[in-house]
Amino acid sequence: MNPTNHLVRLGIFFAVVLLAGGVAAQQKSGALSEDEGNALGATRTVNTAEVTYAATYGKGFSPDLLSLGEGPAGAAPSADHAALVAIELAKGKWGNYLFSYKPGAKGKDGKIAAYTLTVRPVKWQKDQVSYFTDQTGVIRWTKENRPPTAKDATIDSLPGV
Repeated sequence: MNPTNHLVRLGIFFAVVLLAGGVAAQQKSGALSEDEGNALGATRTVNTAEVTYAATYGKGFSPDLLSLGEGPAGAAPSADHAALVAIELAKGKWGNYLFSYKPGAKGKDGKIAAYTLTVRPVKWQKDQVSYFTDQTGVIRWTKENRPPTAKDATIDSLPGV
């Protein structure tokens, strides 16, 4: 088996495990709505996909979410379409949440060494959770009607998570 394909499959496996575990934890606790739990799981999936992308293609993190998604039917995964996340997520929407991805600048080596991901409800309602993450993999959250930032509380402080 091609080592690149093996890494991609391994990355997809871990993304699915993290997503399933995250959703199950939210459903068990009842602290988050289904949409909030799904958005949190998808945020974790993007973090995992970014690590897999960087390890697989040697370009650092992806230039955009679309690069993490599926390519044309039958096409092998590539740096342009790594097939690490569902195409809906790669297009910036998952359930009732919008995903806004921003890559960092390319370093002298041409690699993208940083990224940010902001996850907000399509239509915010009181006490609805928004998420933020970056290349550290730490997920942060807020229930305020504003984009979350790296200064917000970490996800382990969110009740029920």
